[in-house]
Amino acid sequence: MADYCVIQNSLKTTYVFRRNYLVELIAKKNKVTVLAPNDCEDSKIKLRDLGVVIPYVPSNNFAYTYLIMNLRILYLRLFKNNTYICHFISTYALTFITLLPFNKKLVVSIEGLGSFFTERRLARKVIRYLITRNNVVRVFCNNDERQSLGKPKDFVMGGIGVELASFEQSEGQSNNLIYVGRLIKDKGIYDVISVFRKLRERGVKLTLTVVGDVYKDNPSSISAGDIESLKSEFSDSILFTGYVPDVSNHYSHSDLLLLPSKREGFPVCVMEANASGIPALVYDVPGCSDAVLNNVNGYRFDKNNFLSIVSKIEFLYENPIILKELKRTSRAYALENFSISNKTFSFLNEIETRLKKV
Repeated sequence: MADYCVIQNSLKTTYVFRRNYLVELIAKKNKVTVLAPNDCEDSKIKLRDLGVVIPYVPSNNFAYTYLIMNLRILYLRLFKNNTYICHFISTYALTFITLLPFNKKLVVSIEGLGSFFTERRLARKVIRYLITRNNVVRVFCNNDERQSLGKPKDFVMGGIGVELASFEQSEGQSNNLIYVGRLIKDKGIYDVISVFRKLRERGVKLTLTVVGDVYKDNPSSISAGDIESLKSEFSDSILFTGYVPDVSNHYSHSDLLLLPSKREGFPVCVMEANASGIPALVYDVPGCSDAVLNNVNGYRFDKNNFLSIVSKIEFLYENPIILKELKRTSRAYALENFSISNKTFSFLNEIETRLKKV
């Protein structure tokens, strides 16, 4: 039996994305504490029902939130023999002052750098220095981030996986494209619209489902006004769903996932789509290039070349037998590579093995 402290930027995302490995840790009679801003009462209740300890951390004041988190970590380090698992570079950057010094049971999981680090060389150098200390076990989502920030023998997880049983093979052909993600520039929403507009101009009669929220605080987000304009332009050929907790039904009525993102950690939507037998069309960028194999579970395209995506979509709909086979191989690839149970086992096994060597 051991004590684990998981540090995350949100209770809501902790429940959504970490639930499986938290359950595994608790099943092994470990005590598990989660330190994260208490931003969702429902998630807090569900985590406590699993047996997770949830100390109070405010969520409405950035500076106060991370002051309290650091004080909580300091208290736990003084009085508890915890193994600490910190998710996300940004969270680690704000808590390393209490996590790093003299800590021999520290795991840092890097799941996407974000534009702050990708656009600032000095910031990358600083964070690399902080995570390559000998007392830190590093886990990466993709190979590019290991090369940028880690060491050659660091563990690359290749995504957190998905509940395969929650998704079923998409049957038939719906003539519908789907995008799932935040409605911001870096995630490729503008390129998705450009692809769809060009297809319409070429007379390709398809529909588009856009699943995701507007982000008012992000200047690159499309706005509510933009959505209304697009609805006027495309009429009932485009559907904006907003945030949807369960996307499986939308996948089951789609043929292709569009994700022309500029960079990813390891895209969950690709794993979900593939689990539904939906191939993914992505740019050949970090994260996406790790998730998609050409002609197996989708296609990769040169970054910003949305016209090549348009041409591939035209080709696939002109050749339905090829599209049908690609759907089959996408599902098969997901079954072999994207099981959350297998990913959870690998993650826990790797960190337990590596912590013994620190």
